[in-house]
Amino acid sequence: MVGALSRLSVNCRSFTMDLHKAAFLLVAVISTVGSTVVPEVTCVVGEGDTYRGKISWTWSGKTCQRWSSQTPHQHSRTTSNYPNKGLESNYCRNPDGTELPWCYTTDPDTRWQYCSVPRCVNSPGPEECMLYNGESYRGKIHTTQNGVTCQRWDSQTPHKHDYTPSAHPEKPLEENYCRNLGGEPRPWCFTTNPSKRWDYCAVPLCLNPTVVSHLTCANGDGEAYRGSISWTWSGKTCQSWSSQTPHQHSRTTSNYPNKGLESNYCRNPDGTELPWCYTTDPDTRWQYCSVPRCVNSPGPEECIHCNGLDYKGKIHTTQNGFTCQRWDSQTPHEHSYSPSAHPEKNLEENYCRNPSGDPQPWCFTTDPSKRWDFCSVPRCTSEPPTIVPEQICTTGRGQAYRGTIAVTESGRTCQSWSSQTPHQHNRTPENYPCNDLDNNYCRNPDNEKRPWCYTTDPDSRWEYCNVPSCEN
Repeated sequence: MVGALSRLSVNCRSFTMDLHKAAFLLVAVISTVGSTVVPEVTCVVGEGDTYRGKISWTWSGKTCQRWSSQTPHQHSRTTSNYPNKGLESNYCRNPDGTELPWCYTTDPDTRWQYCSVPRCVNSPGPEECMLYNGESYRGKIHTTQNGVTCQRWDSQTPHKHDYTPSAHPEKPLEENYCRNLGGEPRPWCFTTNPSKRWDYCAVPLCLNPTVVSHLTCANGDGEAYRGSISWTWSGKTCQSWSSQTPHQHSRTTSNYPNKGLESNYCRNPDGTELPWCYTTDPDTRWQYCSVPRCVNSPGPEECIHCNGLDYKGKIHTTQNGFTCQRWDSQTPHEHSYSPSAHPEKNLEENYCRNPSGDPQPWCFTTDPSKRWDFCSVPRCTSEPPTIVPEQICTTGRGQAYRGTIAVTESGRTCQSWSSQTPHQHNRTPENYPCNDLDNNYCRNPDNEKRPWCYTTDPDSRWEYCNVPSCEN
């Protein structure tokens, strides 16, 4: 009985001490924090400032630097400066109210990056992660991977640029939020640092992106194409995506995950018009591929018959990667091919066209040092339409003339179209496959006034031919 009373007394004293401890801790918490603290979580709620999980690597796979370390990056996010923020070990945290949990990295060239921490189920807040290369990203991250604040898109200070909301209303250029306007490995922005024009943003990858079904034909822009065609429309062999020879590039598996960049197969990792590849030809950086379209596939017929005089597609980048200048613009290059001057040429927007009868569609470029360039529009695999029957006399400009006259109106003999002597030229059977450039017969492959030919006279490059009119 005495032992039982003794134990009861001890238990009471213990209970009383526990109450005193609880009260002391409660007072300490209220006096220190001054607000209600939510439970620590292992997933992201809102900005993730309560995240206390153990993920210790960034969205790109870099290992986090310990918060207690100043190597390789010196910083002020220490336990003494940020108490109660869970700055343990090298775990991802959000001590300073940025958009997501993050960490300094052990890579000397990358100061910090966000971490791909999963969001809690039904967690409020924006989806601050990106699918693939982030072209669909609409979040509010506005600092670069090196910690610099982004410049507003509607501002020209400190950096002047053309990516304004008014000039590109179709682009989500809000505030100073990071965006990928097309073709880059991930979202970026101009910075507020006058000595740093732009930089990539550290937007983490979404953990479980929805992947569209893989196809062996092109549907729409062919982003889901996973076939094994590995040559371009002109027959050039594709360079392997994992190779940097002969062309260095950023379209790598690490920059464009889930894009099927295997071997040297044609792909569309960056939202261009069609599947494409870098080529093994040092003189040709990249070209589109002639990937067959899926049955009933939506989207324009992005290919050309012959030399593309009737091409009406929307490809607007050149074979060397330059963006096309708008046809109704005179900047940076002045020219005479304006839509008002040539209403019959379909000179829309900045789409590649062939208003001049060249071997393939082309455009003026937005690069002041490159006036114009050919576009990489693939050749159609279907038979070209027959516009008019072949003739042995001329109607109109004589483009359908298929007679055998081989002398010019001054009596000079015509040079063979397949020859480069005495005159070098690009009006070859290969460049103009639909114009019957056989032998040395007079033809009109490039929409001249009437049939013509290069001459065998070194002093006379070309002349019109005297071909009879069908009316006569």
